[in-house]
Amino acid sequence: LQASLAKSHDAVITMDKDLRILSWNQGAKDIFGYTSQEAVGRLLDLVFGPEDLQVIVKNPLRLNTVEVKGVHKKRHEIDVALSFSEGVGASSTGGVDFSILIARNISSQKRFEKELSNENEKMESERREISEVRRQMDVMMDFLGGVSSAGADFFESLCNTTMSIAAANGCIVRLFRDHGKRNGASLEMVSCVGVVPESEKKDFISFDQSLAKKAFEQRSMVSLSENSLIPRDAFVVAPIFCGEDFLGSVFLYGGRGGLSNGAFLGKFLAFVAVMVKGRM
Repeated sequence: LQASLAKSHDAVITMDKDLRILSWNQGAKDIFGYTSQEAVGRLLDLVFGPEDLQVIVKNPLRLNTVEVKGVHKKRHEIDVALSFSEGVGASSTGGVDFSILIARNISSQKRFEKELSNENEKMESERREISEVRRQMDVMMDFLGGVSSAGADFFESLCNTTMSIAAANGCIVRLFRDHGKRNGASLEMVSCVGVVPESEKKDFISFDQSLAKKAFEQRSMVSLSENSLIPRDAFVVAPIFCGEDFLGSVFLYGGRGGLSNGAFLGKFLAFVAVMVKGRM
């Protein structure tokens, strides 16, 4: 038995009831770095930190396996799986004199599991990205199919699709009209769908006095909220550009659920901009 223990690749450590090391085989030296002369007589906290030592203190006599962190002589951590014996021998009071702890280095296994987990997470992330791209393509193809139908109103379809993307309650599409320096530029309402405040249902609004001007200058969506691009109870203006030409804006009105998918909304409006320009 002693010869078998000496040759074992696992660490086989005997300890007394105070967790003082009584014996230390070659496997223990290979895993933890200490020789038998260095380890015997020392407490088990030589190779286990306080938290992991508590696991051993609470489970010294069970025939089960737990995974803990060991500490190498060079002070780096090691993943180990520990098994405990029932204890060997008995004192005059009937207690256990010493027990056996068997430790196996599972660091390579843990690294592999982590790499596998990371790879699975990466694959799942890529799967979600592909699924989102397909969903976005479906939205665009449905829009194209709808506007190509006989009698379909392009700007009404544009309102409905942007409302669907952003989960909005209402939408107005306004096109940019430059009336010259004398009268100033304005935005003309070409479509209004859904729940929109009555105060917003104007045929023309001043470009200079609207959020559309800020959206035009920033070339990005803006809202009434200073805290979020797309807040709850939102009012969001998304500009429509065709190259460098500002064509107009989509005004979205959200409910308590808020608005969403801002990034995709921007992509969609860029996608339909050429069609918008062809209808101006």
